Amino acid sequence: MPYWKTALNSDRAVHIGKRIYKYYDNGGIAIVLNDDWTLYDGIQALPFESLRESYNLIVTSDARNDWDKYFTFNADGSINTAKQIFMPRFMAVQSADGKKGISNISLVESKAGTATFTWTYSNGTSSVGQNPTMTVSQNEALTVVINNGSGTTTTLTGAENILACSTENFTITNLTSNQIRFELPGYSDPNPYYTIKWIFSDGQTSTINPTIKTFSSNGTATCQLIHKYNGTVACQFTKSFFLKCGDKKQKIQTHIFTNAGGSGQKWKLDCTIWVQSGEVGCKSKYLKRVGPFWLPGNNQGACADISGTYKRQAEACVDITASGSKCLGSGTYPTSVSFTIPEISSVFREPNLLSSGHRIKVNGVWMGPGTGGMPRLILD
Repeated sequence: MPYWKTALNSDRAVHIGKRIYKYYDNGGIAIVLNDDWTLYDGIQALPFESLRESYNLIVTSDARNDWDKYFTFNADGSINTAKQIFMPRFMAVQSADGKKGISNISLVESKAGTATFTWTYSNGTSSVGQNPTMTVSQNEALTVVINNGSGTTTTLTGAENILACSTENFTITNLTSNQIRFELPGYSDPNPYYTIKWIFSDGQTSTINPTIKTFSSNGTATCQLIHKYNGTVACQFTKSFFLKCGDKKQKIQTHIFTNAGGSGQKWKLDCTIWVQSGEVGCKSKYLKRVGPFWLPGNNQGACADISGTYKRQAEACVDITASGSKCLGSGTYPTSVSFTIPEISSVFREPNLLSSGHRIKVNGVWMGPGTGGMPRLILD
């Protein structure tokens, strides 16, 4: 995730350059382009499941599907810089008189200035703006010249060409750990030229756009547009999808030993195990009761260890073995010992398979989870 996530405001959003990033509890992200605050005001109260990509709006998730279109990455997979975006996309809406209107849902970002759209109609007239000002007949020619403001122009002619048969831009959005939404932006149903079909590697299919499916494992999704006039496949594209592996989480337990090792001393041991962005680890924090206060005190040793498996997200959910420990000898300082395993930027847990041990030694006796019959701390 972008490092600036720590700078969120009360809306869980942050403004960087010309982009506004809004984060959601399920890991989803809405990215508003070109300082489009009117658009942001319109979507900020919507739940993530209700968002749809539109002009100046990217809807994505921390699974990073297609993030290479929007960002450049460092060698370790972290985000380096934002990319300029210029993706012409259009959608046809049928009207009651048999004509159709073209809506522009392009994803546009221009460093040199605002992109311009010049529309030319069959009667020779033209208009300039995000969307054409006239509706067109089913087979009427329509030309749009798109200038992205950085010296690049794109020209599309004909109603079918503006709604060109292209499926590689379909989006994959993780809604929950097992539920994913697939959508081909710009495709409307009914469509005068094509029907849509989704084919998934587990055998599921759908003719709905967008479609939401539940999966038990990672796989692939194929989006097809099929010619209405002869039933042949006009174009198709296949992408891989990956389930979320779990949630970032920690667990904390506190143990108080009133007669530690038979010494008559009272010791407190705070035990923590966690999986978070960047690492998996555990920590033992220990203090001695001195009068009314918990303070550092002399002991004969302290340890923290971790073992088991967790999952990480790196193109797929992969089981990783976590094993290691760290101990301190006799002394007063520090008041804690921790063991961490650094990993890639996205690290997730798998319930009940990762555990940690925590112990201190007082008066020759080791005490804490994982010793003397006390169960280890399990991240459930």
